[in-house]
Amino acid sequence: MRAFFVGPGGSFVAPFGKLLMLRDNVQHHLQAGRITGEYFWIHELADTVLVTGRLSAPAREFWAEIARAFARICDVRIQDLAMSIRTHAIVSGLHRFPAVRGTVLVRLTRWRIPIPTQGLSTLGELFADVRSGIERVAVRGGSRARIEISSQPSLLLVRGSREGSADAEATAGTIRQGY
Repeated sequence: MRAFFVGPGGSFVAPFGKLLMLRDNVQHHLQAGRITGEYFWIHELADTVLVTGRLSAPAREFWAEIARAFARICDVRIQDLAMSIRTHAIVSGLHRFPAVRGTVLVRLTRWRIPIPTQGLSTLGELFADVRSGIERVAVRGGSRARIEISSQPSLLLVRGSREGSADAEATAGTIRQGY
């Protein structure tokens, strides 16, 4: 599955696995594994790819957030690549969101990484194509310019039915300890 970006500077296509991993690494390295309001558009982008299929965002604001996040994670070693529990569920073929949310360093698991990483040394190298594609699409145009993102979500995911249960909280504690 792919996400299609259209904006004042043209168009760009990105694989959904790379966009999910970008969100996961922003969440892990910049948000202590938890979603905060600081990277709203990055989380909206991941949700668009998976669930809603459409996103319209102010191009300059969207690019500013991507650029700010990229600047903060670009020097992180590829060995510190993180994945969210949700992304792991998706790439594993599950059709339900897990009851808990969080991230873990992939090297501490046996999880399959949904994007190629061989020969790369930093997250900056891993996400460089996404950064440059979004920059090209988003930076031109006036203050009212928008970037449109669309995909065809192939997954109808629902939340886990045990959210808030003792088992879910115990699993959340285990994941938080993992990083």
